[in-house]
Amino acid sequence: MKVIQADQIIMGLIIHAGDAKSHIYMALEHAKKGELVISEGEIQLAETALNEAHNIQSSWLAQEARG
Repeated sequence: MKVIQADQIIMGLIIHAGDAKSHIYMALEHAKKGELVISEGEIQLAETALNEAHNIQSSWLAQEARG
């Protein structure tokens, strides 16, 4: 059971980090076109995805520290 949980946590980290990367690339593309409002929205979405990955990682580390 613990292996499945670890796999789910790892997949969550990968998914959220990948989402953040995609949003940053989109933000760059929009910024190059001068679409700064759209670019800022993509940056905010990237920050949200990174925060979610951080929360998953922090929860996992806290759980591991508790044993």
